[in-house]
Amino acid sequence: MATRIPGRVSAIAERIFSSVERLPQAPRTILVVDDEEGIRQFLSRALQSAGYTTVVAANGPEALRAAAALPTLDLIVTDVMMPAMSGCELARRLRLDNPDLKVLYVTGYSDRLFDEKVMMWENEAFVEKPCSMKALLEAVSLLWSQHIDTPVGTNFGQERYDARLASLC
Repeated sequence: MATRIPGRVSAIAERIFSSVERLPQAPRTILVVDDEEGIRQFLSRALQSAGYTTVVAANGPEALRAAAALPTLDLIVTDVMMPAMSGCELARRLRLDNPDLKVLYVTGYSDRLFDEKVMMWENEAFVEKPCSMKALLEAVSLLWSQHIDTPVGTNFGQERYDARLASLC
């Protein structure tokens, strides 16, 4: 007697997997923006070693031009204090066209970051310079995979997430 178990298993598996929430794919393209060439190179190489495609820019206006030429942009890793345009202003402008854009601020001046930004929004995080390759990649991974469900009116999940990011460097 022939059985059709493989067919049944496939049908069951298909129903299960079609009902599971899909996590977003890892970012394919990351825009790295820093006015210091050595930092730019470190960030770009570290991200490339993890399989990401990177595009680099030395300042905000250059980053805006680079972003406009890209078919997709998944994440920006940007310095906060740069000549011509801050990283916060750059992120604000890029989000006009891409509101879900994720932003990782890399700064040696976290106090100045919070002078300009009173709080971090969803899809934003920061790491302090200098940071290790491991810290950078963990921050990118945490930012990309952030999926925190909290009751309305609370920010407990965000506090845990922020504490984890702060502990990376």
